[in-house]
Formats: sequence, C-alpha cells, structure tokens
Amino acid sequence: MKSEPLFVVVSYDVADDRRRRRVHKTLKDFGRPVQYSAFECVLEAKHLARLQHALTRLVQDEDAEAVAYYLLCKDCAQRTLVLCGPPRLTLSRTIVV
Repeated sequence: MKSEPLFVVVSYDVADDRRRRRVHKTLKDFGRPVQYSAFECVLEAKHLARLQHALTRLVQDEDAEAVAYYLLCKDCAQRTLVLCGPPRLTLSRTIVV
C-alpha cells in the first residue's frame, strides 16, 4: 500500500561551508530550493526517512548547526500564501527519488 505524500519544508543552518554545500546538494535530490537554506519537498514517508538519515550523517555540530522539518497537512499546504516567485509545489506532484 502506497503512503500519502507529505508536504515538507526543510530549513537548515550549517556552520561549515563544505557541509553546507553537501546539505544543499542532498536536499536538491529530494525537493526544490525556495531560498538557499529552505527547501520544499513532496515526499512519501520512506523518502522522508531516507532524507533525514542522509542529513543526520552530514550535520555534526549540534550546538552550531540545525535542520528543521516542517510537515504540513494537505489542507495547510494548499493554504500556503506566496507573495511572489515561482508557484509552490503541490501534493499532486509527487517527487520520486
């Protein structure tokens, strides 16, 4: 049985330049950047788990670095307001990794 896709906003603050580039590159495999340190992703639960595992391996300094995952329900994702820029991802466009 296939799980419902999740709309996830991932933001990060990574101190080390090399690790920050690797985090950005990893996230590009799962979603699209809306700012340099914020990504929108539409993922099944198993892909979210894979992303979390990959980022946990990259982010090492718990005192100086952070990664946050904001999971939005379908209704909340549809009510997202965007002032300008490209249209946001929707739950109907699932990204398969």
